[in-house]
Amino acid sequence: MEGFQKFKDYIDFIEKWENVVLISFGTTYQPTHSQFMNLLEATRKVDYTGFIVSIENEKLLKDASALGLTNTLIKSYVPQKELLALSKVKLIVTHCEGP
Repeated sequence: MEGFQKFKDYIDFIEKWENVVLISFGTTYQPTHSQFMNLLEATRKVDYTGFIVSIENEKLLKDASALGLTNTLIKSYVPQKELLALSKVKLIVTHCEGP
């Protein structure tokens, strides 16, 4: 994992969990506040799994940070290609942005 040092915060988070799920919202679709908070509440209930969530909406980022979730890392950008190369990342959930 030495090639991933520029992604140290991601690596440190991933190493804490048996499995990791990457949830990525791109530029085309952004969930409503209610949808996003419901999603985060669902992540809180899953044991042994860490969640890395990418969301660009600044208000949602701020509100999510206030929840104090220990199993969820929330960022405005995630290096998807690099994270998907890691064996602990088992699933990606995305809105499948089209052409």
